[in-house]
Amino acid sequence: MATPGRTPPLPGPPPPAARTAAPATLPALTPPHPLVLLAGLTGGGKVIYPLLVDSESRAAADLLAALCRAAEGFAKLRHPFIRREPLSRLDPARAVVGTDFVLPDGRMVRFAVTLAAGDDGFRVGGEVSVEERVLLDLPAHSTAAVREALAVFDDYTAEVLSRAPLFLEELIEEISA
Repeated sequence: MATPGRTPPLPGPPPPAARTAAPATLPALTPPHPLVLLAGLTGGGKVIYPLLVDSESRAAADLLAALCRAAEGFAKLRHPFIRREPLSRLDPARAVVGTDFVLPDGRMVRFAVTLAAGDDGFRVGGEVSVEERVLLDLPAHSTAAVREALAVFDDYTAEVLSRAPLFLEELIEEISA
């Protein structure tokens, strides 16, 4: 029952202070415990995140983030007169991200970056090609360090994306000549 002069609380999510407090039924998690409870991140629900992450898990998360950034960049790559299809291929030891354009004359143009893992480390590449003709072939970069490989992957993605509009315009002009 409501107290006179006081409005009853509205139904809905609890106030922010209540969402961040851990329920009394859970044991207190104090450092260096590997888990921390964060509440309210998914519409009032509870999500458990690791507080300490091993280096392999962090590298996998960084790899996924780099692939997502590349896919997002290639998804924004468009031309008003050319049909495009996204390219994402994830093999057990290799990832290819890019875009294929189909020119009005039927030829396919591929803009892509590659990251492969092997016994000796990582290999990064980038290219732009029309059918069998290579327009841009970035030098293959090999490294044993995953962070360095991801940095080169980001650089190669930016390089391929920055040159794409020029290549597409040149190919359209080549068709119309």
